[in-house]
Amino acid sequence: VAYNSLLHERRRALHRAVGYALEELYPDRLPEHYEELAHHFSRGEDWAKAFDYLVHSRARAPDAYANPVALDLYAQAIEAARRVPAIPRVRLAEVHQRRCQVLTATQRLDEAHAEAKQMLALAREISDRRLEGEALADIAYAHWMSFSSDQIAPLKPHIEQASAIAREIGDNRLLARSLFIAATVDQMEARLADAEAKANEAIQIADREGSPGIVVQTRILIDLQHNWRGDFASAIARSRETEAAARAVHDGFNEVIAMSNRAFAHIGQG
Repeated sequence: VAYNSLLHERRRALHRAVGYALEELYPDRLPEHYEELAHHFSRGEDWAKAFDYLVHSRARAPDAYANPVALDLYAQAIEAARRVPAIPRVRLAEVHQRRCQVLTATQRLDEAHAEAKQMLALAREISDRRLEGEALADIAYAHWMSFSSDQIAPLKPHIEQASAIAREIGDNRLLARSLFIAATVDQMEARLADAEAKANEAIQIADREGSPGIVVQTRILIDLQHNWRGDFASAIARSRETEAAARAVHDGFNEVIAMSNRAFAHIGQG
């Protein structure tokens, strides 16, 4: 009641004061207070700080399974950025990317495409080739996540462009992502030897680059092919390892897919 009786400007000032006090009191422990800081600077309408702490709040979260929370924080960050023209376009593009990836993992694919296209437009606006390649790869991956052969045709040009950009700028992480998605197309079109070759190359590059998330995604494809070949014991052992690796990087979607691969291999083994 007391809070609601305050004039709006007074409330804004108090929230900003609390935010600044937290920064001053806990300079070495700010990560423990990101959520509080995001709340107070949002309510205090200090939008530049609100944007920073909203993004940090999600990045700090130890468990990537909290998808509704992530989507809400990223939506708030995008709204804050609209009020601060000075926020670098590259940072806003990265928030659109993170939101796209959560939406893709939760099968909200139309929304995921919209976020990726926003990212692509921002990347092209600032001539950032790396971000442009990432956006193209995200669009391709969202097409693949429909698990529909109808989506292969729109997927292909996006992943071809992403791969070309990766080679042009020497971005090995983007190249590994592109190889993984290209391998999924080969697999869907029954070019299994090509799929496995691309997948193995993607894993080698991602390992060198320290990108365990890409390794997990790509291992799924090879595990599946071991099952198809009737090498059930190998498929079971590999899938257990992939489950553990997915769990370590909080990738709930691929952890479940690895479990499914292992279950089918057990059925095949009898």
